[in-house]
Amino acid sequence: MSTHLTNPRLSPPRCSVDYAFQRIGGKYKGRLIAYLAQGSTRYGQLRRYLPDATPKMLTQALRELEADQLVARHAYPEIPPRVEYTLTSAGTELLPFITLLKEWGERQMQLQGITPLPHAPALANTADLTDY
Repeated sequence: MSTHLTNPRLSPPRCSVDYAFQRIGGKYKGRLIAYLAQGSTRYGQLRRYLPDATPKMLTQALRELEADQLVARHAYPEIPPRVEYTLTSAGTELLPFITLLKEWGERQMQLQGITPLPHAPALANTADLTDY
């Protein structure tokens, strides 16, 4: 099920670029995909990685990524509850493109004199997301 089907506010994609950005666009999805390249990650770790995301927004982004089959959610039948998120094969396919966007963003930030925030160490010092 795609975001278009789960979010009635989105118009049908007019081209493949629209389609792609409807699935990975937004404030947190790209960073979530990049962080999940490290492997299976618990919700609390994602909250610490994205301190600017409210719990509601983080949960919404994760649900949309899951609906788009880019992220898999695994809930363990334990007390206290444990939930982990991993990239699916479709999500992993995005990593080279996320790397290119990251590199482009670094160049543009440098040209504009913008310093990256220190709360994103996993992306700050690597050009290749597969190094996670």
